Amino acid sequence: MKITTTLIAMLLAWPLMGQAAIGSMAVEENRNATAVKADTTTTDTNQQKATDEKKIFSNPETMPQFPGGTKALAKYLSTKIKYPQEARKAGAQGRVILSFIVGADGSISNVKTLKSVHPALDAEAIRVIKAMPKWTPGRQNGKNVRVKYTIPVNFKMPTGTIVDPQAYKAWKEYMKAQSDSIKAARQQRAANSKKAAKQAAEPK
Repeated sequence: MKITTTLIAMLLAWPLMGQAAIGSMAVEENRNATAVKADTTTTDTNQQKATDEKKIFSNPETMPQFPGGTKALAKYLSTKIKYPQEARKAGAQGRVILSFIVGADGSISNVKTLKSVHPALDAEAIRVIKAMPKWTPGRQNGKNVRVKYTIPVNFKMPTGTIVDPQAYKAWKEYMKAQSDSIKAARQQRAANSKKAAKQAAEPK
């Protein structure tokens, strides 16, 4: 509420009333200032809370955990994964590395492939990770937080699998392309880092 602090005519006609009015306005202004300060503090607290809820930790005080622990997770993966026929045909095997977010409520989201082995194996690994039950969430400063988690999913060819030579050749070419892409990305990061260091060392 906007308060008029200059009531010249009133102050000239009724000095005592004017003094009372000034005192009243001063009190009201102080109340308003206190209210504004309280609102600002509440807003800052809400903004900080919203920021904390959106923040993703990689190494919180307490890491999230699959129900039952590491052994239960390994058992879950071994029993739930189904070897794709397409990958069997190509003789594809190896370690798919995935990352995902364990939410403050333990839910799984943002599942991504960090290291690919074969499109069919990648898709199967993602399917199984997305189907996981809720985890025990990670904690930071006594609160549940969102945590980025990385996990390897190993695929080993079943014994006696018949491999198609053409499919196997295509898979090997796929793996080489993946390797070349990773190598190029590393070289680019190294070049960028070297360039940044050189720029930082140059006199301003």
